[in-house]
Amino acid sequence: MGGLTSLAWRSLAARRGRTLLSVVGIALGVGVLFASLATEAGIDASIDRTVRDLVGRADLRVSAFQDRLLSAESVAAITDAPGVVAAAPVLERRTYLAPSVDTTQALPPPVTIIGIDPALEARVRDVPLVAGKPLGGVNDAAVIITERLAAEDGFALGQSVTLQAGDGAPLDLAVAGIVAGDGPFVGSAGRTIIMPIGTAQRIFGETGASRVDIVVGEGATPVRSTWP
Repeated sequence: MGGLTSLAWRSLAARRGRTLLSVVGIALGVGVLFASLATEAGIDASIDRTVRDLVGRADLRVSAFQDRLLSAESVAAITDAPGVVAAAPVLERRTYLAPSVDTTQALPPPVTIIGIDPALEARVRDVPLVAGKPLGGVNDAAVIITERLAAEDGFALGQSVTLQAGDGAPLDLAVAGIVAGDGPFVGSAGRTIIMPIGTAQRIFGETGASRVDIVVGEGATPVRSTWP
């Protein structure tokens, strides 16, 4: 064995150029491997963050198709389905804040209304407040707004936001809390108003939900799908 080792070292020393290129090639291969593993880990982490942003701790989301809503009967059926531990309905609608008295100002961008059941939503997603208090019951006349909306439109705790309701009439709702940053709901450019789902349903004349985020129990197997 010692003779073979000595012969190998002599062969490497006699062909220094080839030996150097071999070492460089091995080092590059190891470097590319580690870079690939790090990139894959970064992509996986990014996907996990995106999924958490979209569905929080939910295992499954059942969504209505386009602008249609899940009926109240569909929401009840989902809630009562075997293996479902928590089913948090969400009504999402877009509207405008009532314009100010100053008609020279341009109409601000729309806001996204997120109607939630506060007790059920807490089991799916955290709503980190920087000021104020959480929402109460499903029919409370109060809202939580994002820090971005508060900064852009000059709202503060205790003030009222005036929404254009489904029938066109303005409706005042008190700001009970302010959620950090753009809020936990993606796709609204940070201009989000969170309110109890019962209040949102009354405003827009709806009875169902846009989607239901579901937490399943142990042993249940979630299957992603779209509920028409």
